[in-house]
Amino acid sequence: MQFKDYQKALKNKNNVTVLSMEWKEEKLPEGIFEFPHLKELHLKANALNDEKTIKLFSMSGLKNLKIFECPHLFKNGDIERSSDLEFLTIKNCGLNHLPRSLHHFKNLKEMNLSGNELTDLPEQFHSLLQLKRLNLDSNKFTLYPKVLTKMTHLKHLSLDQNLFSDEEKARIQREYHLTIQ
Repeated sequence: MQFKDYQKALKNKNNVTVLSMEWKEEKLPEGIFEFPHLKELHLKANALNDEKTIKLFSMSGLKNLKIFECPHLFKNGDIERSSDLEFLTIKNCGLNHLPRSLHHFKNLKEMNLSGNELTDLPEQFHSLLQLKRLNLDSNKFTLYPKVLTKMTHLKHLSLDQNLFSDEEKARIQREYHLTIQ
């Protein structure tokens, strides 16, 4: 069951599996961690400024988390523990780094980190052995991230619209057989 009205969803929390919401407040909504069957959460929250936000990554049973336009994500802390997440989108959040503890997400199959300000990836990133699809479009990479050379299990990698020089694009094409737009 999918709800877009948060108050209605909260009243039916035992039936909610997918929740999509645009949140304009600085704190997470009351009761967000009380949905026992929530599998998918889509959150657009450009004003959210609450260290509890990172606890969303630890919600038990959550398989798909999509966070859009949340510029304060990871500013006040790191991910506390691993989770059940299989699909993770952190898009247009202004991230310039990823938390080192992201490697605890052993179940991740797909990750979309497009529209941020990433220039590199943490060394531990290569331990995401289940990760098959990775979107790093529209970040600030100038060099091909070295950790990606260890991620031979990736089936799809996109690095379009980054800050690669023509020489770096040619090197990536030559060495990794990846065409960059």
